[in-house]
Amino acid sequence: MMKSLSYITMLTLLLTVKGYAQNTKGPVVHVGGKVGGLLTRATGTDIDSKRKWGYQIGGYASVDLVPRLGVQAEAVYSRSRFLLTSAENPEKDNTILKTWDFPVLLRLNAGEAFTFNIGPQFSHFISSKGYRSEIRDKDFANDKISFVAGVELGSKTTGGRLYARYNWNNKNLGALINGGKTDQFQFGLLLPFL
Repeated sequence: MMKSLSYITMLTLLLTVKGYAQNTKGPVVHVGGKVGGLLTRATGTDIDSKRKWGYQIGGYASVDLVPRLGVQAEAVYSRSRFLLTSAENPEKDNTILKTWDFPVLLRLNAGEAFTFNIGPQFSHFISSKGYRSEIRDKDFANDKISFVAGVELGSKTTGGRLYARYNWNNKNLGALINGGKTDQFQFGLLLPFL
């Protein structure tokens, strides 16, 4: 998985450099804010596999090097939840994870109103609260890499853009739960400032 993400990142950079070299007008830069929801599902032993709501808020910068190709980087604060169903959690308290997420996405512009996004997301664990948070904090201390794919709809320059994405293997739950992993649906609004 890590090798594949490395190849995808290298291909993105190569296409970006090639596109920039062929562009005579120069790159087009957009900067803005991002707000949205998350539907997170955790899988593993003693985890309720129902999707739980969360949210994300942050900012983005995108560079369209040629009309059909660009790169988008984001910095996003995310709050997601899951539920441990083991006998050690009789109160059914949710576990809440707080992370900084940094997607680096290749933008494939299929027109003014439609864009495909694909690329890696780097996540840095901030903290957790809820059931057994003192144990979880050391279990989640590592940074994680996942893979994101999605679409954006709406004008890049005149108003907001709706986005919908799917995130594979977003966070490995490590020593807390054997083989525990999460995946997410992400959706929301990108609001351009520049």
